Amino acid sequence: MDENSDIAFFLPSAYGGGAERVITTVASELSSRGYSVDLLLGETDGSDADLPSEITVLGFDHSRLSVALPSLINYLQTQHPSVIVSTIYLSNILVMMSHFLTRSNSRLVLRVANTPSIHLSSNSARHVIGRNLLPFVYSRADRILAISNGVKADLVDEFSVSSEKITTIYNPIELSMVDERANEPLTHRWLSNSYQTIVGLGRLTPQKDFSTLLQSFAAVHAGTPSARLLILGDGELRESLQALAASLGISDVVEFTGYVDNPYKYLSRADLFVLSSKWEGFGLCIIEALACGCPVVSTDCPNGPREILVDGEYGRLVPVGDVERLSAMIETELTKEHDETKLRSRAEMFRVDRIVDEYESLLFDSDRITAQHTDS
Repeated sequence: MDENSDIAFFLPSAYGGGAERVITTVASELSSRGYSVDLLLGETDGSDADLPSEITVLGFDHSRLSVALPSLINYLQTQHPSVIVSTIYLSNILVMMSHFLTRSNSRLVLRVANTPSIHLSSNSARHVIGRNLLPFVYSRADRILAISNGVKADLVDEFSVSSEKITTIYNPIELSMVDERANEPLTHRWLSNSYQTIVGLGRLTPQKDFSTLLQSFAAVHAGTPSARLLILGDGELRESLQALAASLGISDVVEFTGYVDNPYKYLSRADLFVLSSKWEGFGLCIIEALACGCPVVSTDCPNGPREILVDGEYGRLVPVGDVERLSAMIETELTKEHDETKLRSRAEMFRVDRIVDEYESLLFDSDRITAQHTDS
């Protein structure tokens, strides 16, 4: 390995959802393979404390991501990484601009972590500008990393991005860490044989459509009084979702836990995991549930769940926003026996070493221009 093969990853912060977890996981694994890794953070908030000491964390300490451009320019002009990787759309714009303005020779890799045509679908000025900018932003990249084949198709079909530039690499999961954390102590009255407990996981935002899950669960509970629902996560819709639960008469059988730093100890003890999203880029939480041996019901949303669950072989798929179909599928799955070994075997396909092999090839193999997953 060339000693100059340095990698810089840029994130708004190390705190957040799936994209942040993926990047820090990949950065840690690449560091353990002997690469010199810099993690550039728009804002440092202490959430990088668990990263290996070998990773150099550079915090720009900008509360507004849009003002990080001068710091990025200075970094590229002084440090000259072999590769710079960004994820999340606004971050991608800033890194592309800094790369362009400095005429950097660093390989520019932009990771697309959501479905752009849906993520930028409103008529707000921000989304209109974003849609118009997107083809230019990604045309400047040396490589584009799509986190599912559906995201790749969206870039090609909706924004005319060259398919030859796009590589699909799924999100990784650190199975040894999941196993360890899944076995951490947890005392919760609903996670016992007396109840049938469903877990929902994610930010409380419109995208995740927890309102559909609550309505479906109300129907499930009416027929199965022992059913309980734990929603792990926080966000802008928490109060309105709690109000909806109250109006449905299920407040006493639904718990909003807020953000939890270890969802695995809940998933490993739950009877069912439900993803009710309107859209995803991938759906890492599905793999987390499978790794914990937890059965999955998911909406058949664009993009990711159908690819992960292999057309329903490893979990059940229902139409987006269909309260009746979702409640019926939850009821069915709660009464079935599930093969935990089979579920965990699917999660094995996304283990860190396997996925980071693909990252390594993409970042440093100049002959690799495109790739398509055939392991499904």
